[in-house]
Amino acid sequence: MSDDSGSLPTGRRQLGDYVLLEEIGRGGMGMVYRARQISLDREVALKVLPSVGLDPESVARFQREAEAAGRLSHPGIVPVYGVGSTDGIHYYAMELVEGPSLYILLDSLRDSSPAELRQTLMEETAMAAVFPSLREQPMPGFLTAALYPASCAALAAEVAGALHVAHQGKVIHRDVKPSNILIHPAGRPVLVDFGLARDELSFSMTQTGDAVGTPSYMAPEQAAGSKHVDARVDVYGLGATLYEMLTLRPPFEGSHSGEIMQAILEEDPVSPRRINPRVPRTLETIVLSCLAKEPDSRYSSTADLQSDLRAFLSGGSIRARRPGVLEIVGRRIKRNRSTAYAGLLSVMLALLVGLMVGLVDLNNDQQQGRLALENAKILLLEGDARGAHAAYDQALILLEDDKRVADARLESFSEVFEVMYGKAQYGPLDEFLANLHGDDVDRPEYHAFHRRLRGMGSIEVLADSDVEVWLRGIEGEEFEAQWRRLPRDGWLSLGQYLLRLESPEMAPLIRAVEVERDRRLVLEPQFTPTSLVPEGSCLVASPEGAGVFAVDRMELTL
Repeated sequence: MSDDSGSLPTGRRQLGDYVLLEEIGRGGMGMVYRARQISLDREVALKVLPSVGLDPESVARFQREAEAAGRLSHPGIVPVYGVGSTDGIHYYAMELVEGPSLYILLDSLRDSSPAELRQTLMEETAMAAVFPSLREQPMPGFLTAALYPASCAALAAEVAGALHVAHQGKVIHRDVKPSNILIHPAGRPVLVDFGLARDELSFSMTQTGDAVGTPSYMAPEQAAGSKHVDARVDVYGLGATLYEMLTLRPPFEGSHSGEIMQAILEEDPVSPRRINPRVPRTLETIVLSCLAKEPDSRYSSTADLQSDLRAFLSGGSIRARRPGVLEIVGRRIKRNRSTAYAGLLSVMLALLVGLMVGLVDLNNDQQQGRLALENAKILLLEGDARGAHAAYDQALILLEDDKRVADARLESFSEVFEVMYGKAQYGPLDEFLANLHGDDVDRPEYHAFHRRLRGMGSIEVLADSDVEVWLRGIEGEEFEAQWRRLPRDGWLSLGQYLLRLESPEMAPLIRAVEVERDRRLVLEPQFTPTSLVPEGSCLVASPEGAGVFAVDRMELTL
């Protein structure tokens, strides 16, 4: 061990119950070592505040960090095992997370264009090959065009959940950034380094007006040195981190920290879609809501942020909304009012806004609605039908015109259909679908069309040849009123189905199944003799269990 400032005394290899093996990181609040805990014979990460004779506030801050992190319990927050001091050297032990930091992953992609990233974050960084458990499952509703952004959103949603638990425990992290998010080999992000955390349960905490945090990820109120910060600074930090995941650069950059903090206070970030066109518009709205200058314009909590990220991933509607023209103008006036020309600018803009306010209020929803329709068309042509449906729903709210949105939807689907087959061969899409009856739904054209729109999966039933297999869709556009035979090739559009298996002298078995993208679902049915089942009944199985139901209830959704 060296004797540089901030390091341990030369030759020091043991602190209490811990044998130091190697240094694995360092920061403003100490160094982190890989260490072996002698009593439990396990490897841990040992954070050390090494210098003897530090001022009492530095020691108290280090102890508060250990206490704050130690009382939080969540898979996404590194657990603290123990706290101690030896010969004036303070330390605490925590779980050793063997995976890399998010910063290291993003740094490995710096030479790439974000628009060229087509696989998940773990696949693009080759981490899935190093840690197989990091290989992410297919994400229904997201084709290759949006797979990378969707994986970034999924990771951010997990971190948001961990932050919500911290906030419930009265701990504000205040330094959320890629280097403080480790990727656990089990496949989950883990939040570390609570050295700058504000512990609202600690009454001895110094309340200063200093700017605390890492410049590129500081909320404006942090950059301004405000004493009044709350959980919304972590919303901003996570939003800045998600921005960097999507664009491979932080929201604000500069040659020094002062320049970065000035930009945070005075400038708007470049829209993520301008840097990476593959970022879905809905996800961009979420990110920009996190990065709002005014705390009241951000998500009120990380729980709300997590809810919107999950809604985006499932194709649902989000609560965040883009600011209107009036709101943007108002923010810029307020932001620049301290400059010499702000008064004149305010008067000119006020006059202009006064003339346009009626027109803007009237046309803003119409404009946003038209943009939503255009976005839906683009998503559909890219194969993201789930995202397209969400955009159509947004357009319906903004335009309040059922027929207009319905016509636009049919036109977009028809365009995709014609690109695939041509109108001359099958006619318009609505006529083609209207003419499908019974076994016609097994026609290759029908399944190829759904494969383009929603992706495909397959079901294979391992049973004797005399077993008959029927199915019906029970979710959304896949809902079917009648039973039909399982397609001969076994390929099905994504969705939930009821599968009915019939065998001579055996009670019919009905199974609820879900078909996922590019997944092969294999069923090996175990029939029950009819003699063991009440007459006029059938066996119904679902993920929650199995039971006997009367035949006349067989058509009900499970």
